[in-house]
Amino acid sequence: MIQNSLRSVLATSYASAISGST
Repeated sequence: MIQNSLRSVLATSYASAISGST
């Protein structure tokens, strides 16, 4: 569903932010 896609995008963005922050 849409929620699944949103969750995937958020997870990727979060991971990217953590990687960039570190």
